Amino acid sequence: MTQAEKETQGKECSNLIVLLSELYNFQVISCVLVFDIIRGLLDHNISEFNVELLLKIVRSMWLLSSSRN
Repeated sequence: MTQAEKETQGKECSNLIVLLSELYNFQVISCVLVFDIIRGLLDHNISEFNVELLLKIVRSMWLLSSSRN
């Protein structure tokens, strides 16, 4: 796999995480799915990329909770 393919795959994964986070924010999907994704990211080796994905999830949920208060 070339470096460009890895970057594209990483970007796609990142975009899917953002999409799922926004679907949760709009109450389209339940927290169970989001928690399963978080658990899956934590079950594998914790890489820099996995931490970035977890951070995207937490940021989007934190923005939602701070705007509700």
